[in-house]
Amino acid sequence: MTLRNKKEIWAAFAAILLFGLSSGVVLAQKIHPKVEEELRALPPQGKLSAIVILSDRTDLNAVLQKAGKGKGERRKAVIEGLRRKAAAAQLQMLRLLAQWRSEGKVDRFRPLWIINGLEVVGRASVLRELAAMPEILTIEPNLVLSVPPITPGAAEAPVASSEWNIAKIRAPEVWALGFQGQGTVVG
Repeated sequence: MTLRNKKEIWAAFAAILLFGLSSGVVLAQKIHPKVEEELRALPPQGKLSAIVILSDRTDLNAVLQKAGKGKGERRKAVIEGLRRKAAAAQLQMLRLLAQWRSEGKVDRFRPLWIINGLEVVGRASVLRELAAMPEILTIEPNLVLSVPPITPGAAEAPVASSEWNIAKIRAPEVWALGFQGQGTVVG
């Protein structure tokens, strides 16, 4: 074996080692720490709800450049651009999730076009396999936010006097005479 062959073998070994280590790091970085903690705590057949965000993003600047000048046109263009990108980017993922659902690995999934992501309720193996895919940007916790209960506040005391500017023009005196603007059109 020549010196050149030894260098090539060592270079290949180093590349394999580096790739192997870095892929684990990338996988760990894709899964949010809270999701990772919940995955470790799951029983073997347990399932977890998470938000899977795809890496393919919509270029909103390009979408807005093609849109009209009106606010409604721009809003419509953004919505259509986000939906179009999500439909194209999620197609294969939706097929895969449907297959996993038929195998019992996934309970449910739902596309989220605004963020180009999916809500997935599935086994730890499914979420880890998704994280290993290059088209997945991150897997985030599916947080349930609740609105605090509304408590009635104290009634405000009625204002005895008018605002300073109304009092300055002596409007309360005019109102006391019975003139309150009936039949007046302000244009």
